[in-house]
Amino acid sequence: MGASPAVGLPISDTAARPRGANHAIIAYLLEQVPEFARLSHLREIGWKSAEGDEFFRRQRSQADRATDASKVWFFKMMQRVGAELDHATSAFTIAGGGSHGVDRDGGPRTVLDFCMAPGGFLKAVIDRNPGVRAMAFTLPTESGGHEIMLPRKTMSNINIRSIDITMLAEDMGIPIAARSIADGHPDADKFLPRHLPADLLVDLALCDGQVLRTQPRASYREATEATRLASVQLALGLEHLRPGGALVLLLHKIEAWDVVETLYTFSTFSDVQVYKPQRAHQKRSSFYMVARNVNSRSEAAKEAVQKWKLWWKTATFGTVEELRELRGPKPGEVDEVLKDYGPRLMELGLPVWKTQADALAAAPFLKK
Repeated sequence: MGASPAVGLPISDTAARPRGANHAIIAYLLEQVPEFARLSHLREIGWKSAEGDEFFRRQRSQADRATDASKVWFFKMMQRVGAELDHATSAFTIAGGGSHGVDRDGGPRTVLDFCMAPGGFLKAVIDRNPGVRAMAFTLPTESGGHEIMLPRKTMSNINIRSIDITMLAEDMGIPIAARSIADGHPDADKFLPRHLPADLLVDLALCDGQVLRTQPRASYREATEATRLASVQLALGLEHLRPGGALVLLLHKIEAWDVVETLYTFSTFSDVQVYKPQRAHQKRSSFYMVARNVNSRSEAAKEAVQKWKLWWKTATFGTVEELRELRGPKPGEVDEVLKDYGPRLMELGLPVWKTQADALAAAPFLKK
């Protein structure tokens, strides 16, 4: 997994996504939001365009085979996106922060970055919060992870763990010392002990990791890896977030049921904003959710943490069918969410859809 604004993190894998729910939301939005209808039309044209296929294929190839120059460019681009995101939402400016990395209540300001490398987002946070401390996870380069590009002078307050966070079994509630994992599991010897202290509380959680095509994985993970990665970041990010803190999450397609359900969940215990960067990857459907003033000790938040831990457990030890049944909406749930949250969804989604639609309309492969 790695950090990138190129492709938003699916909250569920394609095989586990409830198509009926997605169709219901799309039908609702097509009727209510002309800008979404415009985007849907442009997407359909793009899907039929060989030039469009080639454009996105080249982007994927460049991401998978990065040169030294492109690594530097990507690191700087992430810093620019971070600065833009903070300017629009104050996501990276830790509320209540005093000087020298200390909160006004006397405790250290702390960041939890789940998929740090190359480090552009964390550098943007450090620039806005001098002296801030960070715990950062990153996939080892030998496992397909990105190279860390942070300047050496910024590293003194960062505790970096080079691991695959989807294997954090004990943090996700599965004890490995008690032999609760069957010996026959393909990854039986790869699950990890606790890495996050039980009493760790952070001011900001960065959850912008995505599944990397360059990472070798056991075959059972291919169908559920997006769920495994998303649920670890969501569960542990929220569980270790200080009340009143902020969480930033990279997402893909605001109109997808899994994303709508995530936004709706966070809206029950935090102030939710979304933002699609104007400087990078406008043609894609990725965007960022920023949850601020998070009431991480509310019953709703605690229930969400347990829900995401169960998703991870099922995606790791269960079947795709079990995961689909677990994650699928209950009868009538989509209609209830749209009735309650539909107007807010349209309000949040409009600038995201407009940014992508404008970019696609101007794309050379759609002008031919």
